[in-house]
Amino acid sequence: MLDKGCGLDVHKDMHLATIISDTRKETRRFENNLENINVLIAWLRENKCQHVAMESSGIFWIPLYSALEDAGFKVVLANAHEVKRTAGRKTDVSDSEWLAQLVRSGLIKPSYVPERRIRELRELTRLRVKLSQTRTSFKNRCHKVLGRVNIRLGSKLTDIFGKAGLEILEGLMSGKSIDAIIDQSGNRWLKRKRDEITEVVRGTLSGVDMFILEQCVGAVRYLDQMIRKVDERVWGLVNEEDLKIVATIPGVGGVHGAAILAEIGDVKRFEDSKNLVSWAGLAPSVYQSAGKTLTGSITKKGSKWLKAYHDSGGPCRQEG
Repeated sequence: MLDKGCGLDVHKDMHLATIISDTRKETRRFENNLENINVLIAWLRENKCQHVAMESSGIFWIPLYSALEDAGFKVVLANAHEVKRTAGRKTDVSDSEWLAQLVRSGLIKPSYVPERRIRELRELTRLRVKLSQTRTSFKNRCHKVLGRVNIRLGSKLTDIFGKAGLEILEGLMSGKSIDAIIDQSGNRWLKRKRDEITEVVRGTLSGVDMFILEQCVGAVRYLDQMIRKVDERVWGLVNEEDLKIVATIPGVGGVHGAAILAEIGDVKRFEDSKNLVSWAGLAPSVYQSAGKTLTGSITKKGSKWLKAYHDSGGPCRQEG
């Protein structure tokens, strides 16, 4: 049993803090801003309370956790679901008081909080996923506009946003015919495939279609630039030796390997590979029936980000 413990009930606009010892209990309310976080730190130091617990709900715990961590406090991040299920909790006991009691008694199983470098790497790789998804949305919109007027570039080009595809799109957006685009092009592949390309580009784009294509292509190019900038920051944070090890997995490379490292964090916290796979939620359920061992679907629990890479065909090929 610790001499003192502080429980923090974290909210968007304010934090409720309770310090409990053998002889006293004190609860104070702090606004969620830098000034009041410093006041909270000073209050904890004044009461000589080094052990603090808070729930890992939402994102509002992150700046408070970082500030307390930097100030040298021993912070325990509790899984909100596990804390709520702890036996003995009463409805008239505030969350902050309950957390203070638990941290004093050592009854909280700390949630894993990666070091700052890994946290920053994780933010970057998750941002990249969102940017890639947005870029795909704009690309799909271009395909839809072209398909609506029976321009089937996708049937002849592997990627209509490659060099040849963009040259055709630029020409179509400026109102040129496909013959004029190919005649003015220096691309030998387009000239060699003239008949095939001409066959699938017989539709006519309206003024609105051209405008939509122009906006979408511009958005794709802008997002390409953003993704390249994110990649540069990722390479500055990722451990190259760890990346080489992850890249030995078939189908894994580049930014996807970095994303896996960011989500796993410190691999030493896992006992073995089975424990890691179980944590990721990628281990299928196993049960026996009539003397036969059967496997079922994977659990719904686990890292949704690692599952996303798994469901997309396995963290993918390296993107250029």
